[in-house]
Amino acid sequence: DSLIFPILNHYQEKKDYIISVEPMVRPAGYSLVRGREYLGQRSGLQMMPDALRSTSVDKIDHMLATTDIALYTTDSFGRFEYVNPAFERLFGYEIGEIVESKLSMHHLFFSLGTTTVTEEYSISEHAGDASLVHKLGSRLSAHVRQSIIRDGAGKTIGATGTIYSSAAR
Repeated sequence: DSLIFPILNHYQEKKDYIISVEPMVRPAGYSLVRGREYLGQRSGLQMMPDALRSTSVDKIDHMLATTDIALYTTDSFGRFEYVNPAFERLFGYEIGEIVESKLSMHHLFFSLGTTTVTEEYSISEHAGDASLVHKLGSRLSAHVRQSIIRDGAGKTIGATGTIYSSAAR
């Protein structure tokens, strides 16, 4: 999907650019970031919210990296695309290890409520108790809030989630 970002050019004039991220065939595991000037209305695009337009990527990155709340995003199959450091600490992994190892929800989530998370698990909305699996095999109890992300046609393209460990609640 594409977002429209405001960017200052070398004359300090604000211009809107469409930024899109696309997987590359080679080298495996890398993505291509493309930017082009936004010149008018296009369907399927969304403008950055005003609150985010006034802050920097560095500030958002700092917020995600320093919060104690475990945050994640997945693709439509439940593979982790992003996890913040609090998420990796909760599960006992090194920084970057979960995404680099291409782990999916079934590796770290035992159950969401009464639904057991297996390789066949289809991502779904969830707000409630969960049983998680630490890297060393022990079980963790937590509260998970997971929301589905859909494209303009309503097709599921991924999920975002937050995890609060029972000890932190």
